[in-house]
Amino acid sequence: MMKKLLFLTLLASASLFASAQVAFLQRTTSYPDEDGQHPELNARVWFNTNYVASSKGSIISMSDVLTITPLAYPVLWVNVDAVGLDNLAAAGFDENVISAIKNYVKAGGNLLLTKQASHILPAIGRMKKNDNSDFYPGWSNGGYVSGGDVWKINAILGQNLVKRDARQHPIFMNLTTEGTGNDERCPLIGAVQRTDNNIMWNDLYRKDGTKSNNDDIANLNNFQSDWNCQVLAVWGHVTDYCAPTVIEFYPQGDFKGSIITIGAAAYQWGTSNDYISNVQQLTQNALTYLSYTGVEYGYYMPYSLSEVYSIDEYQPEYNSAKWFYDNYVEKGKGRFIHKDEVFPAGMKVLWVHHDRVGVNSTDCYNILGGDTFRDKLSNFVKAGGNVFLSKQATRLVTDINRATWYPRYGDGGYVEGNDIWYMTSNFVACGNTDRHNHPVFAYMQDYTAHESEGDCKWPLLNAALMPYRRTDNNCLWDDWVAYNISAGSTDVARLNAFESIQNCQILGGFGHTTALDAAGLIEFLPDATYAGKVIAMGLAAYQWTTVNNSSNMQNLTKGILTYLATPETYERDVRSGYFGTICLPKASTSFTGAEMFELDTKTKDGNGIELTQVDALEAGKPYIFLANASKLVVTLTGAAVAEAIQNKGLIGNLDDSDISVPMDKLILKDNQLYIVDTDNVKVAKNRAYIDPTQVPPYPTTPKTSARCALRIHNTPTDVEALENTPAADRKIIRNGTLYIIHDGKTYNAQGQCVE
Repeated sequence: MMKKLLFLTLLASASLFASAQVAFLQRTTSYPDEDGQHPELNARVWFNTNYVASSKGSIISMSDVLTITPLAYPVLWVNVDAVGLDNLAAAGFDENVISAIKNYVKAGGNLLLTKQASHILPAIGRMKKNDNSDFYPGWSNGGYVSGGDVWKINAILGQNLVKRDARQHPIFMNLTTEGTGNDERCPLIGAVQRTDNNIMWNDLYRKDGTKSNNDDIANLNNFQSDWNCQVLAVWGHVTDYCAPTVIEFYPQGDFKGSIITIGAAAYQWGTSNDYISNVQQLTQNALTYLSYTGVEYGYYMPYSLSEVYSIDEYQPEYNSAKWFYDNYVEKGKGRFIHKDEVFPAGMKVLWVHHDRVGVNSTDCYNILGGDTFRDKLSNFVKAGGNVFLSKQATRLVTDINRATWYPRYGDGGYVEGNDIWYMTSNFVACGNTDRHNHPVFAYMQDYTAHESEGDCKWPLLNAALMPYRRTDNNCLWDDWVAYNISAGSTDVARLNAFESIQNCQILGGFGHTTALDAAGLIEFLPDATYAGKVIAMGLAAYQWTTVNNSSNMQNLTKGILTYLATPETYERDVRSGYFGTICLPKASTSFTGAEMFELDTKTKDGNGIELTQVDALEAGKPYIFLANASKLVVTLTGAAVAEAIQNKGLIGNLDDSDISVPMDKLILKDNQLYIVDTDNVKVAKNRAYIDPTQVPPYPTTPKTSARCALRIHNTPTDVEALENTPAADRKIIRNGTLYIIHDGKTYNAQGQCVE
């Protein structure tokens, strides 16, 4: 049986990710004949046709590689496949070349190493044993012989033991396969002239040098853990974990780049190869996979889609993944994340969806990856990553200890229904709490409001023909007794208590009620431990079944993913050249439109306040800024604080209302410092005032960081740059106008010399 792997024949489309510049290392200009097969030459010709001709790649020489950088070429492909070569040195790889490739990977460059080039991996020091020796794969260099069978690779590891299915990995996209189920294999070369040269790590050796049995999943896990890699395929005839032949090595320590090795003898570019199209597709997939580093969105795939496609006739999981592929993967914005993969750097959002009939909560947890995935997901959210959990996957928010209580778990079968299922975000009976303007609903359609009931809702589950099949599987929070929240469903106290305890915001519930009978769509907000957001959607109406023709399924999902990927910002219109104060409830390491300063000490004469420039803002801590544009934009991260921190006399306001400034304190307005001498001066939210009595005295040893000073002469005052500031250009404000002092001359903000 011949078919396309992964999406069957539905997605036999173009490349998986956006293109980037790829380099092909040409180790020689005089390729050996190789019994008329020309494997290295054929690979070069294919690369030239498919990459160089379309300006997607370049062929570089051994001298060029000495200066290669990831900025110029994010991916480098090295292919060495020659008869009679004894080692890398014989292939022309001297110490300088190896050192250059090592530096390239350390700087973040990614490698595709095929056949004998796999030896480059340990040569650059990426596979160090405990005794500091390098763990090399085998080396084979025999001649061509006539074949009598088809050689394949197998992405179903341990098919007769504890199965580890890697077929969903993007490297296997659109490959032609033979066999079905556990017998599915990818052929790479047939019964033609070929070599039997395998360059791979045949056995599962540990870092301590011990050899492990190849029939124990624990040993495979140890191998992958020791070397920080994932085995993607073994020999085609292997049914345990022996003979890893396609491996992805993740970034580790000083090595910031990823590396894929393909060492199977079956991987051959020979002229006679009757399966050359699979060799080409496998290579293209690997180069594309390594090229794409700008992924924002991930869809978690702990199984292959060819497996998911046959699980359920209504295909709720398959349809969600297919939609993600069409709208994110194909457009270069997202990718599938497989079970054992290290989350790619830069990924902002991960979607985890699980919706199966007859799978209990324990089995669901194990299918999704068990403790290993739980810990990986927890660390992702702690580090600021955002997650969307839908249907049975909602329980993960409690598994990672971000939520206090587990949601209900539904796994019942399909039943017939003849009505539309809705979701509401306006809990009229709970203090008229209305969340329908939240950004996650930005793309929703068919919003209906019933004036008599006061409820507003969206349709989520509908069908063209009634009745239709659906499940009534709610995976949401509605056990108020267990939560010890005794307030009634129409009491705003229930909503407030739930949101306060969980640090969350309920966005949606059952569409047939105006009360809070169930919390079905929830946003869990960042806190002191978890810097990222988690949105959980457990309403039964959220069904990706084939019969559901409501576009709001896609609209809501798009809104959630977009919202989670969009950084939260604080914006303020400002005047370039003017100082101001700022105090925000969240931290920031990214801002535009101003330079930021914090109060440091009083000036030496005691009549001013020195400022020190900073490049990050702490949550709740007030600062002074100097605007250099018309708009200040601050990107916020992490958990919000409720109260401002007094910072060396700078006192901020995080209240929703203005606060009064006490007498004899200082305020900054229109580039002037004013001493408060009346009782009606106020400071607005996210601003600050100065208590001069709390500013530290001038230090015994002056600081040398970039500083300026707010100097109090009379009222109003000037704001000057310190004479001893080490910055090349000093800033001075006279009569409300900013000037730059450079090389003894004074320039205005437009660069015109005025003195």
